[in-house]
Amino acid sequence: MPLFLGINSYAQDSYKIENIDSLVSSINRLNLQVHLDSSTKKVADIEMELKTYSLVVFDNGVLRKYQIKMSSFDHENNVYTPFSQSTTFYYDQNKLIKVEKSRLQFEKQSVLEWYFSDDKLIKCTDTNSSLASSFLINAKEFLKRAKWIEKK
Repeated sequence: MPLFLGINSYAQDSYKIENIDSLVSSINRLNLQVHLDSSTKKVADIEMELKTYSLVVFDNGVLRKYQIKMSSFDHENNVYTPFSQSTTFYYDQNKLIKVEKSRLQFEKQSVLEWYFSDDKLIKCTDTNSSLASSFLINAKEFLKRAKWIEKK
């Protein structure tokens, strides 16, 4: 009997994950209201330039996506070393549904994903699932900020 319950739970989570990926795909495809901000910081001591981008996407006044992307170029020894990292939060009905964390360095890209349902982690592709609780806290803060950004 417990084996059957375990299979049923896995099937439900798989279905939720498919639905989440479908929502994320539509958020990325649709022509929604976008707010973009950026800043540049040059760190002379270590010859580095850091650019930060914030992207906020709304659908009829409702937050759907919040992305923070950082790009840097290290000028050490006259060699330009590009590095970029982004963390993207996806929402449905003001609830966090997915976080994607991507990193590109030395032409190697890695993508990690966390899936949420009802403020609970249901799957992650990282060995460190402890980040999930901080993502949930950040997601709620972004919702508060988004209300202010949307009013601009």
